[in-house]
Amino acid sequence: MFRGQVWNTQGRLEPENQSSCPITGEYTGVIPDAKELCARLYSDCHDPQHMYYTVSSCFNASEVYEEREYRCLGQWSEGGVMYTFTHRHDVNIYECFAGVVVNSHEIFIIEAGTSCQRGLQPLADGMKLVRQATCSEIEAKQPTTPPPTDPSSRPPWWPPTTTNPWLKKSSTSTDHPTWNNEISRAAHASSAPQSVTLWTRLAAAVSAILV
Repeated sequence: MFRGQVWNTQGRLEPENQSSCPITGEYTGVIPDAKELCARLYSDCHDPQHMYYTVSSCFNASEVYEEREYRCLGQWSEGGVMYTFTHRHDVNIYECFAGVVVNSHEIFIIEAGTSCQRGLQPLADGMKLVRQATCSEIEAKQPTTPPPTDPSSRPPWWPPTTTNPWLKKSSTSTDHPTWNNEISRAAHASSAPQSVTLWTRLAAAVSAILV
C-alpha cells in the first residue's frame, strides 16, 4: 500500500511484457452527466493491448462526437478498484481509468486523470457499461469474403473467360460453299469468248459450202 493520496504514475516506453486491457468484447452505456450521449468501449480482438472508446448520440448512432484509441500499459488493484494506465494515441497523452468489474457482463469505470487518482468510487460516481458481445460473437458477425474461384476446378466444357467483356464482338463473315452443280462466275466468264469464236467459225464454213 502506497502512503498518501497523491502519486505519479510512470510507464515504460518499451516494456518487456505487454499488458492486455482489462476488458474484452464490446460494452455500451450512458454517460452519467449527459443522458443523451452514449458511450461504446470495445477491445481489439486481434490485439488485446488496444481498446477503443466512442461517444455518440443515443438517438442516432451514426452521429459520433468523439473517438479515442488506447494502448493499455499496465494495471493494478487497490481497495477493490482496478487501475489501468493507458497511452491515448489520438492525442498522444497518458490517461488512467479506475474501474470495478461487477461480473462478466457489467462494469463501472471512471476517468482517473493522468496519474491514476486514488480514492475514487466507480460504483457511485462512474459510468455503468454492459457487455453487448464477446470477441467470438463479434467475429461471427463480420462478413467473410468468399475465396476466388480456381480456374482449374472448372469442368472441361466451361467457356474461357472473356478478356474484355464490355466490348462487342466483331462479326466474322464465312464463305459460302461451292456446290458441285454450280459453276463459278470466273470460269463462266472465261469460257464466254471461246464459245463466240467457235460459233463464228462454224457459220463461216457453212456459208462457204452453200456458195
